Amino acid sequence: MIYLQKNADIVKKYALEIKEHAPDAIVVVVSNPLDVMAYVVHKYTGFPRERILGMAGILDSARMAHFIYEKLGYGAGQIRATIMGGHGDTMVPLPKFTTVAGVPISDLLDSEEIGEIVKKTRDGGAQIVNLLGNGSAYYAPAKSTAVMVDAILKDTNQIHSCAMMLKGEYGYNDIVSGVPVMIGAQGGEKIIEMTLNDLQRTRFKNSVASVQDMVDSLRKSKFFDDCEEDTNA
Repeated sequence: MIYLQKNADIVKKYALEIKEHAPDAIVVVVSNPLDVMAYVVHKYTGFPRERILGMAGILDSARMAHFIYEKLGYGAGQIRATIMGGHGDTMVPLPKFTTVAGVPISDLLDSEEIGEIVKKTRDGGAQIVNLLGNGSAYYAPAKSTAVMVDAILKDTNQIHSCAMMLKGEYGYNDIVSGVPVMIGAQGGEKIIEMTLNDLQRTRFKNSVASVQDMVDSLRKSKFFDDCEEDTNA
């Protein structure tokens, strides 16, 4: 990814400044590639993992909910879509956990229609970039970030899909990926482990591997050589 190293350098700079000037902060990471940048913040602040959250799943879930409404023509405000995995082409939309007023979308749409929605969700960000011509999406990411900040400030304990450092959850360690997280005053207070079927586990594995490849690329470039928190260097 062309901008991986450049963005990592920028995020590293601000992570170190946050560590120095706001050591008690809860950090919401928005920069792309999202999961890798959250990993960089984790390594260069040394903050507990609950205080570093990546904004991705809320945005992707909102896009999926919109495409479901577009397909159905009803259910606005009642659609609850669930996304796991990395932010981007390897995200893992979960129709199994996606409902309209509590009704599973599998009862409302056929597999071909659901597949179409999943594809449009994955391509949603690229579609906006292509329409803009120069730049990237900003309204939806801003709204999604505000949802996370509101959950923290009001200590709502709401569950949202966020990028967070995994420590054994879903079988992974020392990698950041999007998972359902209970958000409260302390940040990401609890990761919720859902039961995935074989296909979903495989897709999540591939998504995590994609993030790991980028982290490994940074490590090979000696990016983490000055990082005290990086135990894998």
